[in-house]
Amino acid sequence: MTHESTLALSAGDDEFKATLMRIFASDGILSRALPSSVKGETRVWEDRPQQREMALAVAAAIEEKTHLLAEAGTGVGKSYAYLIPFILWAVGAKKRVLIATHTKALQQQLHERDLPFLRDMFKERLGLDFRFALCLGTQNYLCPRRLAKSESVSLFATENDSAEMREIHNWANRTKTGRALDLPFEPSPHIWAQVNRESDLCMGRACHLYDDSFFYIARPMHKSLSRLTCAQICGLGSNGKSRARPVLVRLAQL
Repeated sequence: MTHESTLALSAGDDEFKATLMRIFASDGILSRALPSSVKGETRVWEDRPQQREMALAVAAAIEEKTHLLAEAGTGVGKSYAYLIPFILWAVGAKKRVLIATHTKALQQQLHERDLPFLRDMFKERLGLDFRFALCLGTQNYLCPRRLAKSESVSLFATENDSAEMREIHNWANRTKTGRALDLPFEPSPHIWAQVNRESDLCMGRACHLYDDSFFYIARPMHKSLSRLTCAQICGLGSNGKSRARPVLVRLAQL
């Protein structure tokens, strides 16, 4: 069943807050969606008053268009406490939200675990759809042209460097994303710097491998998003600005 009335919710509506409470109540929507197994990890529901308090504070900040600095200990459920209000707001307002994280680990947690779970929960329990994507800085993408021009592996300083470059070449033949984080290993910075995309070196449409560019292949999907976007802080863009509003920054520590 699709709850069309929820689509018109704004952060200041009583119904918006009522929906939040329906989700976070001790016997609410979230409790019924859990336990859930996400990528082999079993999540068990636990009633957390602090989580509800934070979710309401986030909703109030959205309504008042003001800043909010929230700190909570491990186990409070911070991710759900800010993601759920923003999802409700984004769907109702038909706006985008940019979530910037300080660490790749948190970025991966949101993109691979938390948001997929919430997407299924919102669709099954509330009849609401939202989309999300991972946006990365240009240097996180493999450049086909620079890869093709990379020096012969035999010219690298060490055998480890040569082996690493061979692995990148082999991976390049099968990857669909060209993202460094999808490599089966973490590349050495000095090796990746020879084959990644650099804005000042990019030839754009003048490049004969433009149609194979992983970065440009990913761009249309990011532009078409109407809901949530995950990004590292370093991936906001050269001018540090974003067209997504509001911007949510999740820091591991202050």
